[in-house]
Amino acid sequence: MAATPPVIENGTGHVQRSVGDDDANLFRLGVEAAPSGLLMVDRQGVIKLVNRQIELMFGYDRDELIEQPVAILIPERFRGAHPEFVSHFMAAPTSRPMGANRELFGLRKDGSEFSVEIGLNHLNTSGDARILASIVDVSEHKNAKRELEARVSELQRQQEDMDLISKMSSLLQHTLSEREALDVVTKFGALLLPSAMVEIYEVPAARDLLRWRAGWGADVVATDSPVDACWAIRRSQNHDSGEVGLPACTHGSTPSDHWRVCIPANVHGQWAGMISLAVSSHELEKAEQRRIERIGTSILDQLALILNGLRLRESLIQQAIRDPLTSLYNRRHLEDIVEREIARSIRQESTLSVLMIDVDHFKRFNDTHGHQAGDDVLRQLGALTKNTMRNEDIICRFGGEEFVTVLPDCSLPDARFRAEQLQKAVAQAEIGVTLSIGVAEHPTDGDQWEAVLASADLAMYEAKQAGRDQVRSTSDL
Repeated sequence: MAATPPVIENGTGHVQRSVGDDDANLFRLGVEAAPSGLLMVDRQGVIKLVNRQIELMFGYDRDELIEQPVAILIPERFRGAHPEFVSHFMAAPTSRPMGANRELFGLRKDGSEFSVEIGLNHLNTSGDARILASIVDVSEHKNAKRELEARVSELQRQQEDMDLISKMSSLLQHTLSEREALDVVTKFGALLLPSAMVEIYEVPAARDLLRWRAGWGADVVATDSPVDACWAIRRSQNHDSGEVGLPACTHGSTPSDHWRVCIPANVHGQWAGMISLAVSSHELEKAEQRRIERIGTSILDQLALILNGLRLRESLIQQAIRDPLTSLYNRRHLEDIVEREIARSIRQESTLSVLMIDVDHFKRFNDTHGHQAGDDVLRQLGALTKNTMRNEDIICRFGGEEFVTVLPDCSLPDARFRAEQLQKAVAQAEIGVTLSIGVAEHPTDGDQWEAVLASADLAMYEAKQAGRDQVRSTSDL
């Protein structure tokens, strides 16, 4: 008598027709051809059926799996909770994904784990409840997702870095001094690299020193160092002190157990410097090392360009207002500022004095000793005048061998005393010339600058007429 074909309940409460031999064969073929792993277990969790994908996925032959507990395919840390899960599923069997909102793992024969997604279906064959699990290896998908999330996070962080660097750059473009530029870099650098020790150095033209300019981070100490202490300066390229086989830089206050990279800069030959960046772990990931190095390069490049621009601008300003031979103010600058000094003198109800200084027989000196010697004399006179006058006095090379000095808040007698002190300094220096000096006072000798200057000029000519090498003031006229 033939066996009664089994009856299958599909988990929905509906009974399907009996399965004959032909249908059973089709079922087995379908299971084998399925693109995902199919695994059937009974209510005790014993494996009753697997397909080829399960073999490939877990590394077992099916003979090694049939009649084995399904726990051999589950990582040990999850096995304790699995029987209870099976019991709950059998008590309320519905087709559903397993482990919703949880990451599931399979255990291969070789002991390695991989991420899986599992769909559960309840089967009841002739009254014998079974679970059919559809298993998909999603490890590649999970890895790709993690890589994508990491990349998105990295891009977000790069964007945040770029936003801060852009703000820093905008502020740097509007700084008016080196101190302002260094303060901006320090503020934004601490936001970009809060856990790093950062030191910024300048290399003077003599290349004999690492001159400390700015820094931030715990334990950073402002100190200069010998230029040879930095391998980045020696090699003119980035130097990673933590790289195997490379010597470590010895400058600054960075502890020897820190990872450190030094980055040099040289902008059109005008500004040379270096930035040192260090963190406390040698186990720092390469990606973070590259980020720190990238940010350090951006900071240094922008700072170097700004400092170079500020120094160029200062140089142009100095060229516009100073005499190139003596480095004293030129006549144009004097005329720009003297009205302001007179207005201040009037406001403060004080006196302002003027010295008109002329080198005696300068043409004869030039003809006898040559123009180079004459230039040397003028340079020495400029230095002697600066040393004799006060810091607030305005000293100008008026033209040729004539000098003008404006002395704010200085009476005529005091100004005459200064002039006589200058004569003595010139005589003691023995530079081969003497001076004739005229002294005038505002407002006594005129309300306007031109009038006061003309009075000082007249007194100077009186000194020349009286025999030169002497001082005359308007009170002597």
